[in-house]
Amino acid sequence: MCIRDSAVPDKQGETSTSLETDDISMVMMRNCRFMVQNVVEIIDLSKRNRFVPLPIDAKIRDSLKPFGEGIHRIAIIDNKKLSHIFSQSRFIEYLDQNIKVLGTEAEKTAAQLNIGEPSQNIVSISLDSKSIDAFKTLHSRGLSALAIVDSQGKLIDQLSASDLREISFYASSDNFNFKSLLVSVSEMLSVIKRVTKRPKHFLVQVHLETPLKDIIKIMVENRIHRVWLVDKDGVLDRVVSMTDIIRGLSRIWDTQ
Repeated sequence: MCIRDSAVPDKQGETSTSLETDDISMVMMRNCRFMVQNVVEIIDLSKRNRFVPLPIDAKIRDSLKPFGEGIHRIAIIDNKKLSHIFSQSRFIEYLDQNIKVLGTEAEKTAAQLNIGEPSQNIVSISLDSKSIDAFKTLHSRGLSALAIVDSQGKLIDQLSASDLREISFYASSDNFNFKSLLVSVSEMLSVIKRVTKRPKHFLVQVHLETPLKDIIKIMVENRIHRVWLVDKDGVLDRVVSMTDIIRGLSRIWDTQ
């Protein structure tokens, strides 16, 4: 039975809140507490997706700054009531359907436009990494995805924060189970892909010379938030997210 807000003592009698000090028994005890947590207490726990409202008569340009800061959805308010939700995905769809608004920038590469993160700034892991360590890295570094590369730096796969929600399918019961985090990244991904019916080798990557207009179209057609760019040998060169595109375009348009 779960008792809400019950303390979870560590071996010295202190309350444990760190994965670094928790043994598996403590982690499983905290699982119980997690299941009865109030939703309001974990809203925007990452502090990266705050509530941002815009009036019903706002212009598209008004959304550039919050979207460029990493906000994924904006509440559209009409007469003090929620009218619509405007998302990054919808903004990118708009660009794809109205590609002419990009002008000559549409034919340029991400590198030429200084959009996205180059390889030296990308945090990567190996398939042998423990899933719990990978998700801890996502949290501590404030990231939404990690690149999975081999010893030569070639891109193999990715692990995203959204994959965490699939852990429930891997659990031995219908309840969320932290034991699922103890397997390797390779094993976790294989289970997630089997459950979600994703292709075994599903990974959206394109050549580093791909123009921006094609990257946008690939995002829309595959319903994804980021595209990995590789060189001719498959070595990771850059990652471009929706946030990167909107932030980059905002910067470019501000100077025009």
